[in-house]
Amino acid sequence: MKKSIVYVLGILMMTLTSCQANGSFKYQISGQLPDSTWHDQVLYLSDMNTGDVLDSAVVKGDSYVFRGKATENAICQIKFGRPAVRFILEKGNMTVDHDVMAVSGTALNDSVHTYLTEMYTLMSAAATEEQWQQMASDFTLPILKANADNLYGTYALWFTLWAAQPKGDLFDQLLAVASEESKNFAPIKAFVVRNEAVKNTVAGKMFTDFTIPGGNLDGSDAKLSDYVGKGKYILVDFWASWCGPCRREIPIIAEIYQKYHGPKFDVLGVAVWDQREASLKAAKELGIVWNQIVDAQSIPTDLYGIGGIPHIILFGPDGTIIERDLRGDHMKEVVAKHVGKKK
Repeated sequence: MKKSIVYVLGILMMTLTSCQANGSFKYQISGQLPDSTWHDQVLYLSDMNTGDVLDSAVVKGDSYVFRGKATENAICQIKFGRPAVRFILEKGNMTVDHDVMAVSGTALNDSVHTYLTEMYTLMSAAATEEQWQQMASDFTLPILKANADNLYGTYALWFTLWAAQPKGDLFDQLLAVASEESKNFAPIKAFVVRNEAVKNTVAGKMFTDFTIPGGNLDGSDAKLSDYVGKGKYILVDFWASWCGPCRREIPIIAEIYQKYHGPKFDVLGVAVWDQREASLKAAKELGIVWNQIVDAQSIPTDLYGIGGIPHIILFGPDGTIIERDLRGDHMKEVVAKHVGKKK
């Protein structure tokens, strides 16, 4: 299974909020960190739909406690650097389990804790990304049906869309059984928008152009159409300097470039979600010699519905999308099939 999925699951998780009128209630959230690195630092409890900070707590030694009052249940997060624990803020005493980054002690959180444990087990058992998507969707569907009226169902839908990134029919099946309340939350709406972008840029569709102000190395504006649709096969690598899996694909792309670069084929790197200086430094370190568009941020990823990188696409000579999300040996095979023999 692709390492980027594990990476995404390990460090990157956005959350959402639900508004349920429960009256005022008291809560307590306590946890013990693996060491005292965070001693005297302030932690923040945030509503991840609005970004509002709801509470704060100071770490003493390796322990922390949030105590407060709320008027509505919400799916919230506490960040510990990049990792975050996500849970349902509800009445009662809750305890953070830092091994699985989940919370227990209240009814809905106990359900979420069990759900996450099972989902991580499925993820480890999946041999491919496609199998993981199928297993995650199959496991989550009955949970959505049984919990359409509470935050557990909303959480399960969000987590599956984020962690497994199901596509096509799997995505549609999950949304079909979700409650209107769940579908109206901003993070889930964002997945719906991304899914539509993917549908508009699947294999067989003509490329969607974009312009990056100052995206060329000389500071001039850059367009995808400066390279794609000009009579060559173009392998486009959406990457970032900080992305480990992106760096691991660079030697493979370099091998393909050396083999096929010429009148029929070229490579283009598009640096996204990154700082210009960091991209240029990484390109030099990695020995990237093919064309680059930098400082693209989220412009191309929004248009192409890209939720994780690296994301590598092969475009045909006329600009038709041949295949998306290429990696490793499969990428070599696809390029060889379409471009032909070595130079």
